[in-house]
Amino acid sequence: MKGLASRLAPIVLLAAGLPALGSLPRGATAGVRPHDLVPTYHDRSAADGPVFMAEDANGRLWATWAYRAGGEWDIAVSRAVGRVWTAPQLLGVANGMDDLDPRLLFLPDGTGILAWWQRGPLPEQAAVVVSYLDSRTGTVFSPPERLSDDTEVASHPSLFLTDGMPLVGYTARPADGEESRASVAVRPLRRQRPDGGAEGPEPWPDVRFKPPKNREGGANDGSN
Repeated sequence: MKGLASRLAPIVLLAAGLPALGSLPRGATAGVRPHDLVPTYHDRSAADGPVFMAEDANGRLWATWAYRAGGEWDIAVSRAVGRVWTAPQLLGVANGMDDLDPRLLFLPDGTGILAWWQRGPLPEQAAVVVSYLDSRTGTVFSPPERLSDDTEVASHPSLFLTDGMPLVGYTARPADGEESRASVAVRPLRRQRPDGGAEGPEPWPDVRFKPPKNREGGANDGSN
């Protein structure tokens, strides 16, 4: 129990608003620690997004969250080194979009997958993107790649495994606005090779789940 308590201590501190966790790792830059990016750090009118945590194949803890950076939201990713959090890697900086709701998943082979959605100036510019942990460094995530189609408005992703296959599910609706009801899209994700490339089985077809209709023929989603 003592060992478990010591490992959970950083989680409790981080979830409580990222108060001081100690000094930075050697070589890290001051002023960009996760606990410096606390709610209202950049914009006192809005708090940062919730922290999502995951454990990699080596038992290391990772944290990711959306934080308010001036006029937009960006993604921050940090990992625990003992009882100290590393300076976060920032994704989506100054891209003219809000980067929101990050989700993190690690596969048994060490592959790290980070998914979130981007909200553009127009409603139809919402898309789900993914980033992969560089297998050569094990510490840096790649630039994001768009996963959802440009024919759909996609948001709020979730990552999960089934039979060893990493999948992402997200909310989607047509970008042309012809259908207002949202569906749930499920898509497979690629794997990485040790050289940093990608491989994987043939893509599965998209799986779509739509809300059932009620007896009056309308959507059973509370919209009627």
